[in-house]
Amino acid sequence: MPDPTAQTAATYDQVAAQYVASKQGGFPGLDELLDRFRAALPVNALVADICCGSGMESQLLRGRGLRVIGLDRSAGMLRQGQPGWLVQADMRVLPLADQCLDGIWCQAALLHLPRADVPAASVTTTKTV
Repeated sequence: MPDPTAQTAATYDQVAAQYVASKQGGFPGLDELLDRFRAALPVNALVADICCGSGMESQLLRGRGLRVIGLDRSAGMLRQGQPGWLVQADMRVLPLADQCLDGIWCQAALLHLPRADVPAASVTTTKTV
């Protein structure tokens, strides 16, 4: 059976530049959410931005003093970001060791998975705080 998320990734590959341009500036309330997320983490925390797209929110998190790994399945979206700290990965099979992260930022991503695959996207990469 073909992976139903492959078409989603292919679509993002094709529209990446236009999508990124349309999202400049984020959305209302983003800064508050990022600040609350940051406040819940230890100093110098390591976080994953899962389904990061071009890494815009990854950059905003870095600007708040976090160490960030951005992960996205769409190579086209990743090419829109800054090289060196973005990784191509499927959120259902993250290339991260268990309990290696202090936090996970994941914005509007689970909607791209079939409902049956959502439990596979549950990660055990965060430390118990």
